[in-house]
Amino acid sequence: MMLLGIVVGKLTRIQTHCKQTMLNPFISYPFPQNVTEKMMKIGVAARAAGLSLKIYHEIHELSTRSSESELWALLSLGDEVLTRKFPLENWPGDAGNLLGFQWLQEHMLSTTNRSDANYAAAFYQKLTDGNMDQSVRLQPISRMNNWWIESIHYLTTHPPFIDGIYLDGTSVDRWTMKRARKVLEANSAVAHMDFHCANTQGSTYANGGNGSVALRYMTHFPYLSSLWLGEGYWYGQGWGSAPIPGKLWTPEEWLVEVSGLPFGLFGDMLGGSPYENPYQSLVFGMQGRMPQPALYERAGIVQADPRALYDLIDRFDLASTEMCGWWQGDCAIQSQPTATVKATTFSHHHPERTIVVVANFGGEALATNATLTVDFTRIGLEPVTSSVRAPAVYNFQPEHQFQVVPPHRQEHQEPQQGVALPSIVVPLGVGAPNGGRVPWPPSGWVLVIEHDRD
Repeated sequence: MMLLGIVVGKLTRIQTHCKQTMLNPFISYPFPQNVTEKMMKIGVAARAAGLSLKIYHEIHELSTRSSESELWALLSLGDEVLTRKFPLENWPGDAGNLLGFQWLQEHMLSTTNRSDANYAAAFYQKLTDGNMDQSVRLQPISRMNNWWIESIHYLTTHPPFIDGIYLDGTSVDRWTMKRARKVLEANSAVAHMDFHCANTQGSTYANGGNGSVALRYMTHFPYLSSLWLGEGYWYGQGWGSAPIPGKLWTPEEWLVEVSGLPFGLFGDMLGGSPYENPYQSLVFGMQGRMPQPALYERAGIVQADPRALYDLIDRFDLASTEMCGWWQGDCAIQSQPTATVKATTFSHHHPERTIVVVANFGGEALATNATLTVDFTRIGLEPVTSSVRAPAVYNFQPEHQFQVVPPHRQEHQEPQQGVALPSIVVPLGVGAPNGGRVPWPPSGWVLVIEHDRD
């Protein structure tokens, strides 16, 4: 199973989509003879177009489509390389199929005792020709780790000339991850390592939201470039196999568990959850990635398409701004009430323009009018000559013009309490956009503050 990603421009956004049947249908093994030629052509074409290429390339499982001589050799080593007796209750739908499909059981199984199997079946993928690609699980640390490092070196120095890899979880240790990072940086100016992980803590997949993915992989974070944490996250509505009524994520949970920002990384949302709230994620610079359209159409979910939001990000060039997150505490724009409303600013200096993302993190009863106090001096603008508007974005927000409220001192306010600042009052509702319909008022806004050209 290969994931092909094209990294555009300054790596401000990564668009990924699976090509499991066209380029490489085999799990974690991009070297079969019948697919290498296609990969080489894609890599050469990407490089000629000035694009960067990353592929799905892991080490915790091995496709049975690798050469049979490799499988038998590894099998002869006992559990030195292959994992044994690893029950797959963690995998949905596999509870009655712990030994894999027919080929594995006929060719690799050396015992009739199901509880003492000499291999552990792992992920499987149905191919377009009706056959099945399946895999066996590898030990986290073995000589195969050296093979993986060398394969990254080969793929970066020969066609397809990859510039990065995408990891769907990983079982390698910190030292192996550090080696992979060094090899990528030695051979690519991009050297992008994108990391995704579902909730794998807990005894089963169904209740696997009980631990912190960020905590589990924190030792690997210094060598990663971006995060895509989810799959078992109901963004803003709890962890596990189903949303938890009334269990709202706090902004602090967003920040530490998902965003990656405290660790010098950026993150995206997995996409497709009907509870996904793009306002709440955007205050952390996050958005969903391009989904597999067929998947979301079947599920009746249409709000997962982030292209309109991508257009907004490009239109106002957020990649070139200076970001001040609400957690920093000293931004030029502050929100009230602070407990449930958060505002993050993205500032340009030439010309002077500030984009403000506002999100309501309160519950169903907490639709509110939020007040944003604005230090216009710090953002390089004048309140009397500035406009504040919300540009229309499909399935995100309606177009709206806001007024700057002149500063006024509250009754009995002492001078030493600080200079009163102009403010902007924004209505905030609850709920996420759905099917092209945006609730009024929306539960968040993207505001553009700039010199009034009129």
